[in-house]
Amino acid sequence: QFTTYGNYSASSVSHRTGKNIAMLASQDTDIDLEWAVDNWEFEYKRWAVTQAYSTSAAQFNDPLKSALDISNSVDQEMNRLAAKGEMQPSIGHEVFMAWGADKLAGKQVEYITKPFLPEMLEIVPSYGPGELWIVAARPGMGKTQYAVNTVLGFHDAGAKGLFFSLEMMADSIFRRMLGARHGYNPKADWSMLDQKEISAAISDTASIKDTCTIIDSAYHISEIESMAMAATYTQQVDYIFVDYLQLILAAGKHTNRDSEVGSVADALMRLAKKLKVPVIALAQLSRANETRGGPKRPLLSDLREWGRFE
Repeated sequence: QFTTYGNYSASSVSHRTGKNIAMLASQDTDIDLEWAVDNWEFEYKRWAVTQAYSTSAAQFNDPLKSALDISNSVDQEMNRLAAKGEMQPSIGHEVFMAWGADKLAGKQVEYITKPFLPEMLEIVPSYGPGELWIVAARPGMGKTQYAVNTVLGFHDAGAKGLFFSLEMMADSIFRRMLGARHGYNPKADWSMLDQKEISAAISDTASIKDTCTIIDSAYHISEIESMAMAATYTQQVDYIFVDYLQLILAAGKHTNRDSEVGSVADALMRLAKKLKVPVIALAQLSRANETRGGPKRPLLSDLREWGRFE
């Protein structure tokens, strides 16, 4: 059974066109446009899968019929629905089989989006496609610098991507890159330094724009989603960085901060899956571990507004 939205069940709404569902949303206060955008594709696929199970199950009057036969029938029905354009079949099993074959042959899939810290590489070999990563720390611990250094590593490896900076201006990010890459303190007096060397370092740092597009004008999750989706049509996108998660404005109305931040995390996870790229979001930790006894190692519960994306 499906949850009812206003006078329309998800099953009846979801298999209409996007235009019609927007029209229904505009007429029924129980269905808003945010729900239409966020849930149409998911609800539509769920409706198609349910149709497949209903159709296939009706073919078997024998309750002892094997689950495998029913599963095969469901697959056939899902493929039929896909042929009608009602849903897209998953190719996940094909990717899985190729991965298994490589593992058996002693091969390991290598991604160019790797952490730059050797200590991190021992835990996380790479930031993989379709994954959402949360890199969290207390204020002032160097989250943005970690992101800058990681982007520089991506740049050297040939990866291209987007860096959404909600806290700092784009030129400030480039200044940090200059310091990390060439060792020049952007706040120091340069009058006694070699001007040619500094000019070459500035030019080299500025060239990072060719592989990393820094965006400091997006604050709403819908802006980040639309810019990221649009970028995939005009350039290579191997990763997306967001600095930082709690500064993103969520879509829709929320009764508490926990729900708002959770909604943003959900949207970033969907974005990673849609674009098939890693989305790496920085996040703030609370200072709770400073006051509690025992080890100060951060816990998941230390994530500020942690409930939804813990």
